[in-house]
Amino acid sequence: RAARAAAREPAASTAVDDWRSFGWLTGVVILRSVLYFGISSLPALFVIDRFDVDQVIGSAALVTFLAVGAVGTLIGGWLADRYGRLPAIRLGYPLALPALVLLLVAPGWPLAIAAAALLALGVHLPFSVQTTLGQEYLPNRIGTASVVTIGLAVSAGGAVAPLLGLLADPYGLPWALGSLLALPPLALVLTFRLKTIA
Repeated sequence: RAARAAAREPAASTAVDDWRSFGWLTGVVILRSVLYFGISSLPALFVIDRFDVDQVIGSAALVTFLAVGAVGTLIGGWLADRYGRLPAIRLGYPLALPALVLLLVAPGWPLAIAAAALLALGVHLPFSVQTTLGQEYLPNRIGTASVVTIGLAVSAGGAVAPLLGLLADPYGLPWALGSLLALPPLALVLTFRLKTIA
């Protein structure tokens, strides 16, 4: 009986929570959240205003961003399984930067929509992978890791998005979008502070 009872009891965890790496990851999650909400809030308006097209074309830019983003999340998971979490995360941000530049300088709306698709890949590749990495950094506090990484992913950017609107009103939509250019390189730099989980 004692052996059966002991077998039913969970084994004591020997894993150690890595709060330092989780802190750096939290910074990456916040930057990605601001980037995501800034991009998803402005591209339709930007395309309409920049190319003097109707709302259908502007909506197409947003729909493209969201639809390709869903695929990008799946691709990010596949890349993480095949090559590891950190390479999957680090691939997204270098993709996002040139895509955002291309969106800003696109000479026509078709290229702007193509830029939105590439931008969606860059922004969504790290999303789910960052959540699972957070859980591995805090193996004894998986609930806390999930709440922080998912919660900040959907709240931090929402809190900052109104500031982009305040910037867009007096200076224009290109300035608001352009203010996001610093985020992908900064997020990428922070990813090199993250530890690989064996």
